Amino acid sequence: MGATAIHESLGLRVQDYRCELGPGAASFTEIHQGYSIAYVRSGSFGYLAHGRAHELVAGSLLVGH
Repeated sequence: MGATAIHESLGLRVQDYRCELGPGAASFTEIHQGYSIAYVRSGSFGYLAHGRAHELVAGSLLVGH
């Protein structure tokens, strides 16, 4: 997964992540280093949190910590 830094300051870092995995790819654990907000610009992916599964599609927002 490639990331491009868009902005970075003391209290805020903005990065553009590009996921190149396709359907059927092996799942992996993602760990947030702090608070994060993700916006799905295209495609979709599954997300499992606290035992509940979610499908994030284009236009979805994900808030994590």
